[in-house]
Amino acid sequence: MPFGGMNDGGFSGLFDSMPSPRSNNSNNGKITGARQTILSIGNVLGPLIGSAVYVSGSPFIFIVGAIIILISLIMYISYFVIKKKKHYV
Repeated sequence: MPFGGMNDGGFSGLFDSMPSPRSNNSNNGKITGARQTILSIGNVLGPLIGSAVYVSGSPFIFIVGAIIILISLIMYISYFVIKKKKHYV
């Protein structure tokens, strides 16, 4: 639990300030609002999905965990592939 507090206190401000140099002033509020919306949805859906998986049984927990890790890995790799293509084109 203390790491959640460190995340909220330390990194939220950092991530809120990241879009500022990359966008104009009229879009900063939209970007921050979209980020906060996604975080809020994750804060609600994460525990709901986690509790549903926990109730359904032990082996299913590992399957869902593996699927989430695989989706995250695909998103991570695709980000760098897209970034590399944009850099050289």
